[in-house]
Amino acid sequence: MSYKTRVEDLIGSVGDDALITQALQDTGNDIINAMPDSKLLNYAKTTAITSSGLDVSSKKLLAVDKSDIRAYQIPAFEKAKYKDSNSIYLGSDSNPVYYIEDEKVFVIGLGSSNETSGTAHYIPLTLLNESGADLTNAHSSVSNFPANAEYLLVIGSAVKCLQRLLADKTASLPSDVSDSLTIPAAPSPPSISANSISFSTSAPEYTPPTLGGATEELTGEITNDSDADANKLDFSDWFEVVGDYIQTDEDIELAGSQLQKISTYLNAYAQAMQNKLNIFNDSNVEYQAELQKAIQNAQLSSQDDAQAISKYNGEIQNYSAQVNKAVSEFSAKVQNYGSKIQKQVTDYQWKQGQLQQLQNQYNEGIKKLIT
Repeated sequence: MSYKTRVEDLIGSVGDDALITQALQDTGNDIINAMPDSKLLNYAKTTAITSSGLDVSSKKLLAVDKSDIRAYQIPAFEKAKYKDSNSIYLGSDSNPVYYIEDEKVFVIGLGSSNETSGTAHYIPLTLLNESGADLTNAHSSVSNFPANAEYLLVIGSAVKCLQRLLADKTASLPSDVSDSLTIPAAPSPPSISANSISFSTSAPEYTPPTLGGATEELTGEITNDSDADANKLDFSDWFEVVGDYIQTDEDIELAGSQLQKISTYLNAYAQAMQNKLNIFNDSNVEYQAELQKAIQNAQLSSQDDAQAISKYNGEIQNYSAQVNKAVSEFSAKVQNYGSKIQKQVTDYQWKQGQLQQLQNQYNEGIKKLIT
C-alpha cells in the first residue's frame, strides 16, 4: 500500500501528491533528528571518506571509523595539533579523530600533516525507498529507517498535510453573496379625475305668451282712441263687451262679430303658443345635445380612468411578482451560501479534531523512540 493511500486513509483526500511527498521527507527528517544516534546506527548506511573529505550536507552523520576503529570528533579549529608529530594529541590509526568543516567530514589517523581515509556511518536526510530512489508518496517502503518508526512517518505526514489543508481552508471558502437585493421601482399610481359632469348650460324654460295689460305679444302695444270706449278697445275686456252687446244692447250681430274677433284672437294666441313651444323645443334640443356631450365626456373620462386603474393594477401585480422573484432568488443564494459555509465549517472541525488526535499519537510515538 502506497504512503499516499495510508495518509489519505487517515485524513481523506489531500489533492496534492507533491505535498504528501514533501510531508514524508520532512517528517522523516524530524524523526531521524529526534532519535538518539545509538538507535539509528542499526539502520545506518556506510560510505568511504577520502583524504579530500566527504560531503555530509545531506546526511545525518552517526559515527566515523578508521579501519573499524572508532574515531572521535574534534573541533575543526583544533585540527592542527592532531596533525603535529610533536603534539601529545597527534592522531594515529589506533586513535583516529575526525572533524567537520564546510559540511565535509575529514579523518586524521596516522600522524602526518594531511587528512586520511575512513568510513562514515550515516542516515540519509533525504529518505530513500528500497531501490535507492528518493522516497515519494507512490512508494510503499523506506530504507535505512527504523521499522518501528514507519507508522510515525505516516502519522506525522498526515499531520503536516492536515496543517496545510487547514491553512488553505480560508482560501477555499465560497465567495460571498456578491449580488445585492435589487427591487424594481414601484409603479406610480395614475392621476384620477373627479369624473363630475362639467355643464354650464341652463335648462330651457317654456314661456307662454303674455296676456293682459297694455303690452301683449299678439298685438303689440294698443292705445285707446279718444273717440272710442276704452272697454271696447281693450281686448282684456272683450268678453265683457260681448255680454254687454247681448244683454244690454240685444245686438246679436255685434255680439257675433265680437265673438268672431275673440275667436280670431284665440287662434292667433294658439299660434303664439306653438311658436313659443317651437322656441322651447329648439332650445331643449340644443340643451339636450350639450347635456349628452357633457355626459359622454364624463363617461369617456371615467373609461380613461378605469383603463388607467386597470393598467395600474396590472403594473402592481407585475411589480409584486418581480419583488417576490428577486427576494426568492436572493434568499436562495443566501441559503446556498450558508449551506456551503456550514459544510466548510463541519469539514474544518473534523480536520481540526483529527489533527489534534494524530498530533497526540505522533508526540507519544516520538517520546517512545527517544527514550
